[in-house]
Amino acid sequence: MNEKLVKDKISRIEDPELRRLVEACLEQVPNHFWMKPSSSTGKYHPKDEHLPGGLSLHTARVSDVAELIIDSLKYRCTPDIVRTGALLHDISRYGTAEKPTEHSLHNHPLLGAGWVAEVGHKLDPPIEEDKLQEVCSTVRSHMGRWHDPSPDSVNEVLVHLADVIAAGYIPVRGERLE
Repeated sequence: MNEKLVKDKISRIEDPELRRLVEACLEQVPNHFWMKPSSSTGKYHPKDEHLPGGLSLHTARVSDVAELIIDSLKYRCTPDIVRTGALLHDISRYGTAEKPTEHSLHNHPLLGAGWVAEVGHKLDPPIEEDKLQEVCSTVRSHMGRWHDPSPDSVNEVLVHLADVIAAGYIPVRGERLE
């Protein structure tokens, strides 16, 4: 549904190794990532994200918000780590199996970080361990005070902020609103 919208954001990642990681993750992610809503309860996120494809729409929005934050703080963060974390933060929201869970998983940050690490280790050549761990820490901590661990590094805080801001609804560049 919003696959192109998300995949178009990959070109912002300058580091070829991190770009390769995101491409591999998005190629291997179960199809439900593209089809499920961003919120299974409808309590959180804008109404258009409660529809099929809402999770991938939310991911594109988080990526755009992260880009705005990076632009204002680029000398205090690692832009490509933030870009990668923004695109992968909810990768396991409904699990990693082909059959999704009915509701979004409370532990999806931990599942997602583990899954991203697994994909990164299996690539040939594998993703450099320090980079991979930085990305995984942004995925693991993206929920902020609502889930342990809380964000600690600047990169982790920026992915968390982009997620929170986007959940309040920020149109994606090029998105046409009805």
